[in-house]
Amino acid sequence: MKKIFISLLCIFTACTALFSFGGCDTTVDYSQYVSEYRSEIYIAEQNGYSLSAFFCAREYPYRSDGVCAQKQQTVEVYLTVPDNTKNYGITFTLGGKECGGDMSYDSVHTRFFFSQSAESVPDSTIEFKICFDEESVTLQAKRMREGNELSMPEIIAKLAEARAELFKSMTSGKTFTGELYVRLVYNEKCYYFVAVSTDKGMERCFLLDAQTGEILAERKISAQK
Repeated sequence: MKKIFISLLCIFTACTALFSFGGCDTTVDYSQYVSEYRSEIYIAEQNGYSLSAFFCAREYPYRSDGVCAQKQQTVEVYLTVPDNTKNYGITFTLGGKECGGDMSYDSVHTRFFFSQSAESVPDSTIEFKICFDEESVTLQAKRMREGNELSMPEIIAKLAEARAELFKSMTSGKTFTGELYVRLVYNEKCYYFVAVSTDKGMERCFLLDAQTGEILAERKISAQK
């Protein structure tokens, strides 16, 4: 249990680093102010291959400015392999549509990456075919949601209730003067990482239990300008 908790703290710290940007009014629909929502996670591990696929709705252009812009639906695939000196391609099917292409190499994290516009799917597994040279490997990625997790609006409502003063301070009438980032994360079970952003660049980040909405960790970040 202690090991899992330490792992969660590491995930939370990593997530907050990504957002280091330079009772409340219940009539406000805070889910309308979500600039990024990671809704699904699929994971596969086999013979030295490790694959993670994330379905996201993310604003474009992507920036933390306290304003929620129009979002794009994407699937992002990350792959680590036994031999990263080869060129890799990937193919898979989503809702009957063939997807895939060449993967890019991320030398910082020593992994391959692929993204494409795609709608989220609720399939229990997704089959990914990894191609390199004249060989291929097929990975069956499993959906990490168990089905009893809170929805995105529900998790935001839980957070808004628990941190009423924060949300009240950012609410004017029926308008929320900021934007929210909601990411489903996985470590033995699903959790939610939620970041709250304002136009002044201040961030408050939370790690919540995906099933209960309980706040497990919290951090305040000031933008470096």
